[in-house]
Amino acid sequence: YYMMNVLTLASVCEKAGLLDLAVEYCEKAVEIRRRLMSEEHLDFINSLNSLAALCCKDGQYDRALEVHREIVERMLGKEHIFYADALSNLSVDYGGKKEFKKALALSKKALQRKKELLGEEDPQIAACHMAMGTLYESMGKAAEALRSTIADGRNTAYADTLTAIGKLYEGQEAYDEAERFVRKALEVRKSCGDEKSGMYLWCLHLLAEIERRQEDFDA
Repeated sequence: YYMMNVLTLASVCEKAGLLDLAVEYCEKAVEIRRRLMSEEHLDFINSLNSLAALCCKDGQYDRALEVHREIVERMLGKEHIFYADALSNLSVDYGGKKEFKKALALSKKALQRKKELLGEEDPQIAACHMAMGTLYESMGKAAEALRSTIADGRNTAYADTLTAIGKLYEGQEAYDEAERFVRKALEVRKSCGDEKSGMYLWCLHLLAEIERRQEDFDA
């Protein structure tokens, strides 16, 4: 009960924007769970993931990296279902530290592992492509970013990919291409019944901004 109250305090502090306190409480909960259960227990691994996520949010990338390494090296074998997710998390940590080559290598490894486990059509594959595209964009490699975000499908993950490509083209001031991809994303979201989502509305805002930049004010 004490541990659950500590986790609740961590959640409240996170929502209040007191991220350093949220990290502190989450670390306490992790240590309690470490004493109470096996380090291979899913609840313990989830607590570590929560701690690492809070550290990332607070910009404590070294601490996040330390926690994610513990998950990968001590608790997850390469055949574990969460191994690819752990690699993706490590990639985010290195990206936050501006160590993009290491981040990219881990992101590629996570993508390959997910392809082996899930196949080419799973929405998580599109998410991996988008993560790699974001890394390339951060490295100033727009062309590679565009190639990395391309993935096909008829689901919201595919729509997210199309939107990301449109956003990249907007950043290059290639507004015709940006408009084409964002309109396609909206079309896919409609076909998925996603018209009331926040992402659908955000796409509309993005499309309006692209039209404004082209001085098509009526549109």
